[in-house]
Amino acid sequence: MEKKRFYQPAQVLAMSFFAAILAGSLLLWLPSSARSGRIPYVDALFTSTSALCVTGLVVVDTATSLDGNNA
Repeated sequence: MEKKRFYQPAQVLAMSFFAAILAGSLLLWLPSSARSGRIPYVDALFTSTSALCVTGLVVVDTATSLDGNNA
């Protein structure tokens, strides 16, 4: 007897891709991720998408704006 699949493998891949982008954007949007408080969500979403797609495009300068240590 065959098991019925809920999702096709391509759908699972696409959903996990979007989930990783969403999780990354929410983490970048947290006030503790930026030196000056909080960056706009659109910038965090763009940076997260760019990081996952390995394009390297950013809206804000990562070295000066984003800092996990808040030094």
